Amino acid sequence: MVRTNKQSLPGRAGVSWRRRIAVAGAGGVLAAGMVVAAAGPAAAGGPPVLAFTPSPFDYGQVAVGQTATETFTLANTGGSASGRTTIALSGSAEFTITAQRCPGIGLGPGMTCTVTVQFAPSTGGTVTATLTAASKKTTATDSLTGTASVPLYWTDTGAGTVNKVNLPSTSVQILVSGQNVPAAMALDSSHIYWATAIGGTIMRANPDGTGVTTLVSGQNSPAGVSSPARISRPGSRWIAVTSSGPTRALARSWRPTWTAPA
Repeated sequence: MVRTNKQSLPGRAGVSWRRRIAVAGAGGVLAAGMVVAAAGPAAAGGPPVLAFTPSPFDYGQVAVGQTATETFTLANTGGSASGRTTIALSGSAEFTITAQRCPGIGLGPGMTCTVTVQFAPSTGGTVTATLTAASKKTTATDSLTGTASVPLYWTDTGAGTVNKVNLPSTSVQILVSGQNVPAAMALDSSHIYWATAIGGTIMRANPDGTGVTTLVSGQNSPAGVSSPARISRPGSRWIAVTSSGPTRALARSWRPTWTAPA
């Protein structure tokens, strides 16, 4: 605590002077007339400290052609302003900054801002990137990971199901059940198709197994299906299972352009 006394200066009417008296505090007794001054940034609370949350972050498995986004919070938990700060993203081009609300002048103590990053895989496998906030005083980084998944569809004649797995995962999803010996499959950009050998039908559903529809019925053991639609989607991967009689083949194609024969 500092107490200031105002007194008249002896011999000079109307002129006054100030004397500061430091009163004893937690650190002991200070001498009269001693002034306690701030010692710079350290006394104000220390240097700036920037950090992203969540960190690190894994987008998990995202299907090729799909996107996933995450918003990251950048906070300054230090005792002084960060100064002019630059936000950057390095690494795989499958990660992009889609929104950024961090001021270029930086963050003051206790301030936060957000950065949104999108993961849009176009090839298989796991990729990484680094999100960085840098100023002359401090730097924060966040490690990002994402895995591109490729859908694989097939029919299980014994179980009567239409199945799917998102590679590289091995977790099988049953999309449709209760089919009477499904024996073939095809797909286009919006639907999956299959035949039921005993049921004598040609079926259609959405890629997630919803919207099951009978397109054709009354067939005598249909065993092959070919989608009439043109498949052309740059950057996508398509996997189809087809069968003809007792022989079944797995056809795997990368970025194909396919048109059904006339």
